[in-house]
Amino acid sequence: MKRIPLTLLSASCGENMGKMKLDSTNATALIKTGGKGSFVCGYCGSTIVDGQNLPNFSNAAGYCNTCGWLIHLTKPAKYPQIYDMLLKQSPTPNKFIGRKHSFVDSGPYTSFLGPLNEKLYAYWAQYQFGRPDILCHYTTIAGLIGIIQSGNVWATDIRFLNDSTELQYASNILLARIKEEIATQAASLPHKTFWERATEVFKSRPSDYRFISCFCEDGDLLSQWRGYAGGTGGFSIGFDSRLVNAVSVTNPGIFLRRVIYQPQIQTEIFNQIISEVNTCITQNTSGKTTEEHGNIIAHIGHVFGTLVEELLYSFKHPSFYEEKEWRFVITTDLTHRLDSLLFRTSNASIIPYTEIRYPIAPRCPLLPIKKIIQGPASNKDFGRIAVVSLLTKHGYEHVEVEDSAVPLRF
Repeated sequence: MKRIPLTLLSASCGENMGKMKLDSTNATALIKTGGKGSFVCGYCGSTIVDGQNLPNFSNAAGYCNTCGWLIHLTKPAKYPQIYDMLLKQSPTPNKFIGRKHSFVDSGPYTSFLGPLNEKLYAYWAQYQFGRPDILCHYTTIAGLIGIIQSGNVWATDIRFLNDSTELQYASNILLARIKEEIATQAASLPHKTFWERATEVFKSRPSDYRFISCFCEDGDLLSQWRGYAGGTGGFSIGFDSRLVNAVSVTNPGIFLRRVIYQPQIQTEIFNQIISEVNTCITQNTSGKTTEEHGNIIAHIGHVFGTLVEELLYSFKHPSFYEEKEWRFVITTDLTHRLDSLLFRTSNASIIPYTEIRYPIAPRCPLLPIKKIIQGPASNKDFGRIAVVSLLTKHGYEHVEVEDSAVPLRF
């Protein structure tokens, strides 16, 4: 594919131009009719702005009504002027979507599995509100170049992140609480059986890949510069969280979640889940045969396991509290994502990862970047010139570039 400048050929709007991605080198980007200019979609060929009704505009962007391609009709405007308009057409950008097992919508027990799933996620959702408009991703110089040039962000296998207690910390907390529950449910066979089986949720296989892209609420933290941006010369990329979240809204198995660090809150969340599950077991096994008990608790277990999996990725040790992290999580089995499984090296280790794109619109090559913060560095002036050049070349003229306020000298 080729991306070229698109110039409006008219006396009144001769200075206006934008960018459009074409599906081939021979695709038509602009046709001239009667001395006036008409914008034609470079993807499907449909006329966007008719030459006989050419408006005199200074900032404009929109979709092709035929194929949905995003068109920049003018020089890129500042972010709020264009992308806020696009967000109005985005599918529920601030909505929280609870995941659910397929048994919730089909099978013999949907009458109580559906309400259980809704209750569990309604409670979990209380801790997911208040997402900031901008979420920042810290990266090195090479990382920034790669993200801007490719339009992709890396999502790393969670087992290879820098937190040595990743997954294990949450597993230890939840397993300890389940063991307490097993001890208190000795007189109730369905409950005791359920919680004994629940321990299987925490066993993983080598092919159970879970990929994570990490974001921070604060785009200028000294600890993050040191930990994730190479210490000097790194960058913090500020993404529009509404459009990052929109990807999870429309894709099952992908979700954006706030990380919980406080042990008391972690325990409260899991206690509420246990309470709802116990109530469901009591209400739906009463008067049933032993065989029916097994089927019922197995199906409840699938609903329980789907949410608990999120807690494993969302509970972290309190020592990481300063990060105020939000996680974009891709859940997958290796057999479903083998073609997109990639590898890189770090500290003499092989790191599995995959790539994810956060589109601002269908087929749009740009990422929803609102600003870039240049980390502590001794050559900030040259760094800014280089970053602006990089952004301009790849269509991000609207992105603001700022300098870190951290007074760290190298």
